[in-house]
Amino acid sequence: MLGLLVSSSFIAQGTTAPPSFSEGYLPSMEKIELSTPDMNDLFAEADKFEQEEGRTMNGKIIYENFSPTTHGNWSTLSDGSSIWRLQLHAQDAMSVAAYFSNFHLPIGSSLWIYNSDKTYFEGPIDHIENNDHGLYVTNDMWGEDIVLEYHQPVNVVGEPKLEINGLGYFFRYVYPPAALMAERGGSQACEVNVNCPEGEHWQFQRDAVVRIRITDSGVTFLCSGSMVNTTALDCRQYLLSALHCADGVSDSDLLLLQVRFNYERPWADIDEDGQPEWEECGTGGFSSAHNRTGVFRLADSNDNGGGGFSGSDFILLEVEDEIQAAWTPYFAGWDASGGGSATGVGIHHPAGDIKKISTYTSSLQSVWLGAPGSHWEVEWVETTTNHGVTEGGSSGSPIFNSDKLVV
Repeated sequence: MLGLLVSSSFIAQGTTAPPSFSEGYLPSMEKIELSTPDMNDLFAEADKFEQEEGRTMNGKIIYENFSPTTHGNWSTLSDGSSIWRLQLHAQDAMSVAAYFSNFHLPIGSSLWIYNSDKTYFEGPIDHIENNDHGLYVTNDMWGEDIVLEYHQPVNVVGEPKLEINGLGYFFRYVYPPAALMAERGGSQACEVNVNCPEGEHWQFQRDAVVRIRITDSGVTFLCSGSMVNTTALDCRQYLLSALHCADGVSDSDLLLLQVRFNYERPWADIDEDGQPEWEECGTGGFSSAHNRTGVFRLADSNDNGGGGFSGSDFILLEVEDEIQAAWTPYFAGWDASGGGSATGVGIHHPAGDIKKISTYTSSLQSVWLGAPGSHWEVEWVETTTNHGVTEGGSSGSPIFNSDKLVV
């Protein structure tokens, strides 16, 4: 019975558990089995996108409509407040997310998501996520199930709008929450975690780099990007990435683009002398819930066509909602002089994995890809920990020069 009180072993991404967790008994909720894509077809489609467009696909949306007025169950808790719950099941999914076409939470109400056995939850999601356009997507929930639980205390005024029009079905490049995660994720074994010794002097730049999940006509893709400052030094929420990650993505789909901050292994443990213990750099948990949903397109480089490959392949976006200061966002400086650099690093999310760092010690070379001086060629080198490189999902990530500026 899903209403039973769970043990203290669940993994929380929030400060308070869903209200139903503390109730001794609740009636069972509606569970809906969704029709799911063929896994072989998904991998074939992903391979085609990779080969033809350089895009890293990791999921697809199953379009079906649900809302509290048509599906799920309402219950009254012991304190008189009301909850609505609905469980959606997608066979063989690595993780799932809920897509909302009409989302609005009254002030004082909240929404949680969790898996079917209550070992992991995220929330509370509250009215801060409301937007005039009403579009919203949750973070993905590890496993085949997502349970949505809406809670409305007795003194809250207003009705929620929770109209779901699809379920994100993720079939690769998905990694379980902290306590379930093995020592490394799905990127190549040579990759170097950003908080290994190689990243010691790049901590501000590290905080500028984000993982991006792009929704485009029912398909989801993974890329990287960096928050960048303006010449006014006003820390406006500008996000720099690669055009081929989001070429042709509609304005409405850009409002579903998810920006993930601080997705990395923690900084090394500190020994009794106050020094980092670097042997721990490849272990430990990571933040999962530092997300912002929705961006606006400001500029891109598709002046020569070809989805960015014939130009300088950049896209400049603006994150719609305020980034929380507690996430320590950093807005990187940049160098537009066109000069290369003899040394530096790349910081990125290969295969959508936790944040990595790759190092170069020979001069960047300006190369011609459809337009003169449109791309940098970089040779990554072996370092103390391993030999970091770039791979699918690294697209859009910054190259930092020896002055720690994006080039």
